[in-house]
Amino acid sequence: MIRKLHQQQGFTLLEMIMVLIIVAILAAIAGMGIVTGVQQYLFTKDTAAVSEKAQLAMARIERELVECYDCYGTSGAMPMPFHNITFGPRYMRLNSGNIEISSDNANYDKLMDQVGSFSLIYNADNSVTVTFQSSVQPGGASIPAFVTIVYPRNTPS
Repeated sequence: MIRKLHQQQGFTLLEMIMVLIIVAILAAIAGMGIVTGVQQYLFTKDTAAVSEKAQLAMARIERELVECYDCYGTSGAMPMPFHNITFGPRYMRLNSGNIEISSDNANYDKLMDQVGSFSLIYNADNSVTVTFQSSVQPGGASIPAFVTIVYPRNTPS
């Protein structure tokens, strides 16, 4: 029986270095993918939070104006007075970046914060155009203005 005395076992140093280089390249590529994925997740989360707050505020404003009895005023005036058939006189305003609503023009409740601009425009057809812009810019991207047109059902025609 013949035995080989110097039989190679394991990897050579060159093979080990090549494996480490390939693993490092794959880890760098995977790391960039993970970072990009996390950034997109955070951007989406922040954008969804702003949109959710805006949708809630818009729904409340729309509900108030749908029940409006006396929806006449000066467009752009703050606070914007109107008469709600159910709750009586109401006032809306933009104050220090907050959209606020009140029944007595003294004690205001916050509908939405971090607002850059807010306007109520009375139209000739008795509708009211509500527009506001969030001052939050997730990831440096500006969010478009939120706009709705409300047709109050209790206005005299």
